[in-house]
Amino acid sequence: MGYAPRERHGVSLDFVVILLVGVLLMILAVVFIALPQYLFSYALERTEPTDLADAEQTKGTPYEPLTSEIKKGKQWFQAHEKEDVYITSRDGLRLHAYLLRQEAPKGVFLLFHGYHSEVVQDFACVLPFYMSLGYDLLLCEQRSHGNSEGKYITFGDKERVDASLWVDEIVLRYGADMPIFLDGISMGATTVMLAGAMKLLGNVRGIIADCGFTSPVEEFRHVLKMQFGLPAFPLIPLVQVLAKRRCDFVFSSVNTVEAMRNLRYPILFIHGKDDHFVPTEMTVRNFEACKAEKTMLLVDGAGHGGSYLADLPRCQRALKNFLEEHNPNHRSQSEGEER
Repeated sequence: MGYAPRERHGVSLDFVVILLVGVLLMILAVVFIALPQYLFSYALERTEPTDLADAEQTKGTPYEPLTSEIKKGKQWFQAHEKEDVYITSRDGLRLHAYLLRQEAPKGVFLLFHGYHSEVVQDFACVLPFYMSLGYDLLLCEQRSHGNSEGKYITFGDKERVDASLWVDEIVLRYGADMPIFLDGISMGATTVMLAGAMKLLGNVRGIIADCGFTSPVEEFRHVLKMQFGLPAFPLIPLVQVLAKRRCDFVFSSVNTVEAMRNLRYPILFIHGKDDHFVPTEMTVRNFEACKAEKTMLLVDGAGHGGSYLADLPRCQRALKNFLEEHNPNHRSQSEGEER
């Protein structure tokens, strides 16, 4: 007697089982292969940034109210003479920065932009203020952004070493006594916080960290939930496998809370209270863990990276006070101007 497939309502039960197994395998392939690959590419690979000075690109986004001011700042930058500066990273990438100089500077700011962004637009509105206070500016394009080489972003892991090399470059150009400040926004803030836990050459006087995160894992978890409605497990561990294999990046190597316990320099924390991309409580935790001299400014009504424009007087006052307190050149020249 031959085998007769079981049927229910005219459909073979064996066919139903095969169909269900096929669907299950497709779901598993998406969860364990396609989705981690997409998230790895989305999070860690170079991409073209949104132009925050373009009203068409910012329309309907939280950056729409800031567009005109960012555009003015970018125009200010374009109108100033600047020098292209290059260094080579420890892993052989050619990194680029813009240097804006003036006569008899009080110090040099090293500026580090955020994730998937660009340094000119992130600092567009504060550049004129810093120069008016008498500082030269080095606008560093982080690896895998702008004119710097690289394919992968490591959320401060390799970028902190790059930052230390930019400090070395400033020491070569200006000498060991020139006061240096490291200033970062978003991922740039994480870069400078991590660098601040390293022994840096030169006369580093302080760090400014605007809306930095605590760790890639916590930020990934937050974005997965907020932006995609997806669980952290098993996606983050699967993306970690790809990151380790392709760019030798271990997520746990970046932890700013731990770095703050070993910070070597005074620091000014800034964060907008309405930041939904990097939660404000991340800066609060960094502040609480910090063992160095510290100040924190939380700005009402400011979204991610928008504190400076949301409350210009408070931010400028906090920045100026920080510089006067930690830069003898700034302090002595300010006293001379008052007299």
